[in-house]
Amino acid sequence: MEPTRVGRFEVPERLLPFHGFAFRVYARMMHADGIDRAIAIGALAFTALFPMLIVYASLITRGDGFDLGNRLIDRFDLSGSTADTVESAFQAPAGSSTAVIGAVLVVLTALSFTRAVQRLYESVWGLERRGFRASGWGLLWLLELIVWLGLQPTLDSNLGPGLHAAASLTIAAALWLSTPYLLLGRRIDYRTLTPGALLTATAMTLAGYASAVLMPSIVASSSQEFGTIGVAFALLTWLTALAFVIMGCTVLSAEVARGGWRGERE
Repeated sequence: MEPTRVGRFEVPERLLPFHGFAFRVYARMMHADGIDRAIAIGALAFTALFPMLIVYASLITRGDGFDLGNRLIDRFDLSGSTADTVESAFQAPAGSSTAVIGAVLVVLTALSFTRAVQRLYESVWGLERRGFRASGWGLLWLLELIVWLGLQPTLDSNLGPGLHAAASLTIAAALWLSTPYLLLGRRIDYRTLTPGALLTATAMTLAGYASAVLMPSIVASSSQEFGTIGVAFALLTWLTALAFVIMGCTVLSAEVARGGWRGERE
């Protein structure tokens, strides 16, 4: 009996039924090159998402609005020289003309980030790649992501801890439901995507709490040792870790939806 190829490995057919759900999740992840895609998403998020938010702050909310540097300082409870380094690293451009030019370049760069996330979902769900043809959906998702990030300061300042957690989890679930729905071009029904959205929202919320505990010391030590580039290393590591959380939740939810716990296939 010929072995079945799973990613880069060949597994004897007789062994497949005995590995259960965990093996099928692993097989789906390897088949989709999930590890490589998560690393790519983390790197592209750093090179595209942060500049996009900086330009957004300079164009839309100059003054008392969304400030990425201050948001990171508050989020990770930074102080002293570390806070000064983060603030200077994410300072918005001074001139509006520079910001406009930067906005055009950032949108083009951000599309590569959305396509990376799109390819992750397409690979995990076994759908045909649409590439640049799906750029419109990617831009719509980016707009939604910016709106979601812009809401965070309002939630933080106006809601109590319990209500804030409930509202954040609800909004996150809506975001992670619309993310694959839009990036897959509505090829997967939203009801099929709902369990994965709830799983991803919960996992990302827990990752956020873990980040608040772990990241301050990581950013501070990296900043003291390497300066601004150390902050960049720490944030790149953080974004890559979040990308792995997203990848893992996507693989789990796709396997549950397509295979079930016992392995029944559509």
